[in-house]
Amino acid sequence: MDKISLSGIRVNANIGITDQEKMLEQEVYVDTHLYYDFKKIQQTDDLKDGVNYSEVISFLRHLASENQTNTLEAFANMIAVETKKQFKLSKIKVGVESARFTEELDLDEIKLYVKR
Repeated sequence: MDKISLSGIRVNANIGITDQEKMLEQEVYVDTHLYYDFKKIQQTDDLKDGVNYSEVISFLRHLASENQTNTLEAFANMIAVETKKQFKLSKIKVGVESARFTEELDLDEIKLYVKR
């Protein structure tokens, strides 16, 4: 199976448990590894036979802005499940990075990965 990686996609998301967290959008970075068979697009060289990267990015930004989750885990799962379904992927790996609590936890990044 072939793979396309899109890294560092900036999205605005409502992720949080407290009322204050839910009200404040945060910038989240999303990495995706999209798995599908490239054979048809390699033969036709026609974008309709592949995955349009800009459509994936627009879809991710729309999902992030329209859905509120309590946790990064639920957010990453929602992104993975919906993107896999929308683009008919055989498999997807999603990484989500949030800087919201890095300073208070004294670490560089919080990054979570899911595979579907």
